[in-house]
Amino acid sequence: MKFKYDKCDKCGVCLEKCPEVQMDSDSAKEAITQLIEGISGRGAKKVLGRCSSCFSCNIYCPKDADPYYLVLERWNDIYKEKGAPPIFGFVCPNRKDNAWTMLNSLATDGERSRFRKWAENEKGILEGSPPKKNPLILGNYGHLFPHITDSPLFDNFTVIDPIGHWESGAYLMQAGYSEVVEEIGSTVKSFYDALGNGVVYILTDAVNLLMSDLRPDIYGIEAETKSFTHALKDALKGKKTVFGKVELKKKVGLRLSVHDSCYAKAEGDAIFDAAREVLKAVGAEIVELDHIRYDSLCCGFGRGAADIPKVRVPFEIMKGAMRKLKEAEDAGADGLVTYCTGCMYLLWSARELMGSRVAVYHLTEPVTMAMGEYKNADLKRQRERAWDIISQITYTYTKSLFQGRFKIGDVSDNRYSPEVAGFYPILRIIRALLSIGIFRKAYALGFRALTRVL
Repeated sequence: MKFKYDKCDKCGVCLEKCPEVQMDSDSAKEAITQLIEGISGRGAKKVLGRCSSCFSCNIYCPKDADPYYLVLERWNDIYKEKGAPPIFGFVCPNRKDNAWTMLNSLATDGERSRFRKWAENEKGILEGSPPKKNPLILGNYGHLFPHITDSPLFDNFTVIDPIGHWESGAYLMQAGYSEVVEEIGSTVKSFYDALGNGVVYILTDAVNLLMSDLRPDIYGIEAETKSFTHALKDALKGKKTVFGKVELKKKVGLRLSVHDSCYAKAEGDAIFDAAREVLKAVGAEIVELDHIRYDSLCCGFGRGAADIPKVRVPFEIMKGAMRKLKEAEDAGADGLVTYCTGCMYLLWSARELMGSRVAVYHLTEPVTMAMGEYKNADLKRQRERAWDIISQITYTYTKSLFQGRFKIGDVSDNRYSPEVAGFYPILRIIRALLSIGIFRKAYALGFRALTRVL
């Protein structure tokens, strides 16, 4: 995962084709030259301020120089000099007010009981007790939507929820914080060493790709990681898999679009096709977005890495997510399906803020529907969880306006515990207000207005 300086001829094609920076040929050549030379010129600033970390420039480069990693290098330079944006603390488990600890104060008793069970599974492995079933890493963002595990698809798995793994550093890698990810690698390795040399399934393909293909050197593990998505596709094709026999009882009569994640571009057609084959197998009609596969637009998450003023960060992130939902609306989709749980939480939040009619589903949910086991047809839990997340982001953003940039620090210092809900009276007040229809509508209207201004 390094920029190949010797291959780049500074043609600028990567930036010309980029849907985010939208440069003409001369501007693109100037910008790529500045980025290579480390010059803080107008072109370089535009790239570092508009890039959404979507990987596509690597695909567009005619010389296979991997310019995406050049952008990450320059973002890393900014991090080393200034630190991370203050709102970034929201997704740092080693910070007191992280997303997962705050969620404990809003989660139901049933959810917290599930969180404790998943944490116990992790603790048992670290203490030398092998999992009773096939180990499955749910991940930091899957944790935010625990309802997706209410499915027979998960019956043959021991769900593990290692919040202190930071999704194995996947989202920090997208921000360019490569040294921090290397530190996370040591924490992740100690867990996998305790697990042994068997097979571990990963729900979020970005994590599996980073560990197995992009940077396996960081982790140095003996265990084999496997994609949950690919295994699910194989099961629906009748192959013998860890799922056993998946019995489909009805067709899913929905028009569904697929959101191809940024990391998926590093794998390519295999993962793009797998998601679509799953939906075809359950009888959904696939309606494609304007930007798909290698040209897919970011869900907005990557905009949090851009070098922009802190006041704009959440609005830029949500603009990206709203853009994806608008594409799904224009395609006539009933739902937007993602196989990335990191994308899922932003897309759901954006869906509520823009009042979209398009539902957001994890790839497992249409399969659960076809199995006749879907218990959440009204999507109420997802909607309410989206407002939990919106409340948390509002609380964190307000505080961040009075904070400076920071260095991430000791990544092994995991502050999250399922036993600790924390004391968040202001967060709970915000959430209570956003449970009231008129406040919810006013907030969404105000947020949309600010996205047009900031």
